[in-house]
Amino acid sequence: MRCFAAFLLLPSIAFAATSKVAVLPLQPGGNKVDAKTAQLLTDRITAEIAKRPDLSVVGTAELQNVVSFEQQKQLLACSDNSCLAELGAALGVDYLVSGTVGDLGSLYVINLSMVDMHQAKLVGRVSDEVTSLDQFIILVPYLAGTLTKGIPGGAPVPARPDLAKTPAAAGAAQPAAGQAGGQAGGSAQANGAAASNKEDGGGSSMPRRIAGLGVAGLGGVVLVLGVLAGAASVGFFVLSRLVLPGSALNTTPARWAGFPIAGAGDLLGIIGVVVLGVGVVLAVLP
Repeated sequence: MRCFAAFLLLPSIAFAATSKVAVLPLQPGGNKVDAKTAQLLTDRITAEIAKRPDLSVVGTAELQNVVSFEQQKQLLACSDNSCLAELGAALGVDYLVSGTVGDLGSLYVINLSMVDMHQAKLVGRVSDEVTSLDQFIILVPYLAGTLTKGIPGGAPVPARPDLAKTPAAAGAAQPAAGQAGGQAGGSAQANGAAASNKEDGGGSSMPRRIAGLGVAGLGGVVLVLGVLAGAASVGFFVLSRLVLPGSALNTTPARWAGFPIAGAGDLLGIIGVVVLGVGVVLAVLP
């Protein structure tokens, strides 16, 4: 009979040992965390706290069902423990969890606190920072355990995970490596494209090289004409002074006629050299 009575008392004892915890939506802050992300983190923390069999958790959805819109606004506006305790008492919960999540420079920061509704005092607090939002998911068991360790009956608080050794961190490193590889591949592709452009540039310069050869050939022809004119001037001088000294070519006007021919030959020679040089440059340069 006594055993049967004790058996009947077990549900009431278990019920009496259950504490009710309300989790308010985390407030987003900074420029990189929006309300949707904050709500997702709130849901994960709520689910993690609810894993404790001795706790009955009231999440955001339940709060919306039992609390009016004005009361929700008051809950979110509360900042001191007495205010939270008053509203928590109105909700009929033993503990009230609130917090913020936001970015600070290159870091993401989360702050969680838990107030005992009956004593109107802070009984749990935890803060942490990460370099990416997905790392908060890895920290949720640690954050929830640390926050609720002040409630008797809980399991030992798990150690904080080493984020550098977690699969998520490796996954984050893998895209970074892929990005670096992509950048290296892009660099190699750019170098290949540059080499291809260079080769294409060499192909496109073929008409210029041909034109350079033509200009060089023209310069050579002009140079030859200059040489011939110079040779003609020398020949005229030799004929007038040495070979035919008594002829009409030996007169002063005739001798003077050789100077313009020599000048024309020099001028043609200079022009020929310049044009030939320009043609060679055009033909040789890439």
